[in-house]
Order: sequence, then structure tokens, then C-alpha cells
Amino acid sequence: MRTAIIPQTAAAVRFGKSAVVAGLLLVPLLLAASAFVAWQMTKPFVAADGLYFVVTTVYSSHLKRVPLLDALFCRALYAAPDRGAHGDGMLFGVAADVSMFIFLSLALMKTLS
Repeated sequence: MRTAIIPQTAAAVRFGKSAVVAGLLLVPLLLAASAFVAWQMTKPFVAADGLYFVVTTVYSSHLKRVPLLDALFCRALYAAPDRGAHGDGMLFGVAADVSMFIFLSLALMKTLS
């Protein structure tokens, strides 16, 4: 049986040891790139994007621990891109009801599994 000798740096990348360091180094670069892109967008888009960022950050840090809030916020976060895809930001009628039902069902399955 032949074993391959992997250099130390390649092994670290392969097994995810340096992924955290690379992620921390990329955060300022990606924030600067997103600020540049946001500067060229409309104010309502930037406000909605900022609100989505804040909600996902709070959800990831605190709200995941409470099962009911986890399910409700998952539903809202799943549906946010669907609402934003339409120009007026609103879904009307049966389409809205069906999408909310599906997203809430997915969120509850995620929470209870």
C-alpha cells in the first residue's frame, strides 16, 4: 500500500485548517467590494440589502437557539428573495399563500429534524 506524501500547506488547505484564516482575510476585501457595488445601486436596494444582512447576522448568532423563532425567521429569509424578485416587492393572491406555506413547511422540517 502506497501512501502519498502531502506537503504541510496542501494538507492544511485540504483538511480545512487554513480555511478559517483565509475566510478572515477575505472579509475586508469582500465588504469593500460589496460597498463599491452598493454605492452604484439605488437607496431602497441598499436599505433592503442592509436589512437582510442584519437579520441574517442576528438569526445566525442568537435566534437559531429558539425553535419557533428559528422556523419563523427561516421562513422569512427563504421568502425574502422571492419577494424581492418582483418589482413592487409584493406577491399577491394564491402565489403568496402557497409560497409562504411551502417556506414555513421547509423551515419547520429543518427545525424539527
